[in-house]
Amino acid sequence: MVGNENGESLEAVYGYIEEICDEIDADILNSQKILDFVQSETFSNILYFPWNEPKTLTEFLRIIVTLKRYATDERFSILEIFDKVLKSNLLKTIIPKNISSMKESQLKNRIQAKLFHFVIEILLFGYENHLSKMDDYESDVHIIVSSLKFYGDIMLEMTKEKFAQLEKIYTDIQKVKAEKAQKKAKAQFKTRNFDGKGILPPENFRSLPLIPSPTELEISFEPYLRSAKIFEPYSNSEHYLDKKKPEKVECIHIKM
Repeated sequence: MVGNENGESLEAVYGYIEEICDEIDADILNSQKILDFVQSETFSNILYFPWNEPKTLTEFLRIIVTLKRYATDERFSILEIFDKVLKSNLLKTIIPKNISSMKESQLKNRIQAKLFHFVIEILLFGYENHLSKMDDYESDVHIIVSSLKFYGDIMLEMTKEKFAQLEKIYTDIQKVKAEKAQKKAKAQFKTRNFDGKGILPPENFRSLPLIPSPTELEISFEPYLRSAKIFEPYSNSEHYLDKKKPEKVECIHIKM
């Protein structure tokens, strides 16, 4: 981003952001000033065309997080502003790139640590207020949770509690999804006859992968076991091979 449609240069925009952050530090920020900024076209442009430089992004994210101070101010539509942020490209651009650079350099960089603190704050606000786009961030939250868990030494002290909250939310969501998937899978098999008599198998054995998927290993149900024909012939070779094939479902059932 080198400027915006109003002709403002990158330097001018970032200078204004630094000015706001300086006023936040000095606790002299005028609420109207931050309101005007987040309602401006410049703010929207940055959401969809963010900078690449971590320090610049960190200051911008800090302004977004600071908006929470004005939750009771009727002039601010806080939920709408955060929803706008989450619908933009901002976090989806920041997260993978900065996680990647963090892994490459094993850095203990305070600027990047601050950046992820503000990212986590924004995601938590989204989850806590049930904003509409949070389902779209499942993979991004997974990246943060799985990566920062192993690079916890770069986190600021104030971030650790927030990270634990985000990790718990993510874990709880995954648990609920797994339980729903298991119930759905079990329900699908309730109406089937698994003794193998007189019906075709649920799936053609030639199309089944050899290795059970994690989902299959989590599901508990009676497997499809075709009964052997002792006193009568098989219908055809496919019928015979379906019985004689290595039974993956038996392996899963034994595991259970």
